[in-house]
Amino acid sequence: MSSTKRISQEEYLAKKAEAMQNEPIARMIPLGSISLEPNSYADGFVRIDGKSVSAETSFFERLSKMLNISGGMRRDLAGNGKDGRLDSGGMFASMVEAMKMLKNTKHAGANVTVIGDPTTNQLTGITNKAYSRIPNSSLFDIADGIMKRYPNIQPLDVNVRGGGMGLGMSFVNDLDIGFGNSGGPDGGLEDHQFGFTLNNGIVTSIGDFAYRLVCSNGMMGMVNRDLFKMTELTSKGINDMFGTIAQMEKRRFIPIDYERNLKTSSATHASFAELEQMYDTVVGNLVKDDNDVVNAHNRQEIARTFFRGISAVYSKLAARNIDPKNLTKKQKQFIVTPQTMWDAINSLTWLGSHETTYKWKNQSWLQVEAGHAFAKEYDLANLDLLQM
Repeated sequence: MSSTKRISQEEYLAKKAEAMQNEPIARMIPLGSISLEPNSYADGFVRIDGKSVSAETSFFERLSKMLNISGGMRRDLAGNGKDGRLDSGGMFASMVEAMKMLKNTKHAGANVTVIGDPTTNQLTGITNKAYSRIPNSSLFDIADGIMKRYPNIQPLDVNVRGGGMGLGMSFVNDLDIGFGNSGGPDGGLEDHQFGFTLNNGIVTSIGDFAYRLVCSNGMMGMVNRDLFKMTELTSKGINDMFGTIAQMEKRRFIPIDYERNLKTSSATHASFAELEQMYDTVVGNLVKDDNDVVNAHNRQEIARTFFRGISAVYSKLAARNIDPKNLTKKQKQFIVTPQTMWDAINSLTWLGSHETTYKWKNQSWLQVEAGHAFAKEYDLANLDLLQM
């Protein structure tokens, strides 16, 4: 049995050093101290207490979201000149000012936290929610402590995102743990490896995940859910975080309800709505070819090979002169397909983890979506109750 691919100790230490250098700078200031000029969005700067401060596009995006200005409205108000410069930024600046006044009226003296990249000295983000994260160095101390106590825990990946705004680490328990799969060809045990994630964004969070190891089918990653998000950077918040880690250790890092979900997905048929959603996720991830015939062939092949239940439902609907386009999502959720959820999820993870002839925008994201599908409540899980 092949094990999961891991980064080397040298790579881990290099990422750790990079994360130390990318610790974001955060300052709490009054919202009213921030102002925009007509060319702020175009030239990438804002004024804080009258002083000019460089700002990345991400800052304006987060500022807009915080002030309930939609992305479409932001783009419309900012405009876009033929020379590539944003030539109508005055309207966007006026909108920001109006929304600031409204927010200050509702929340007198509202404070916000501005976040900056220490390597570029540019603002990268802003939030009016609690900026609750421990330093990157402390997150690595926690990870190092877990690996010291549990020699089987190994670093899988470390991702230091730009702007000092993100650090994501994943670790795997390098022990194969067998689970029975009633949907398998022999009903026997299948080996799994389990792990966890430590993440630093605006908040510190902890997640878990599972790898299903099948020699004939390759390694399949199933991302589960967030277990913890730090809502306050206090002694209670830190104690709660360590409590979450302690509970994971007791479970051997096996996600909560994993075995139950495994059995349920094998015994539950996917609904028409669930299959369509997974299919749309896959084809939406394809890089379009210049040839429309190739695009059509790829879509048909994916439907026929991986989501055959869709074609089966289409045939039944056609026999009854029903156009599937006229069905609501609720109606589709009650249509039974011949595929189980386990089979459909495996299709998604196979496409996300194997070399194919298809070109993807982000192939690994298919594994993430498979994890979400695996952990959700299935449309037809209680179908037997409807048939009483």
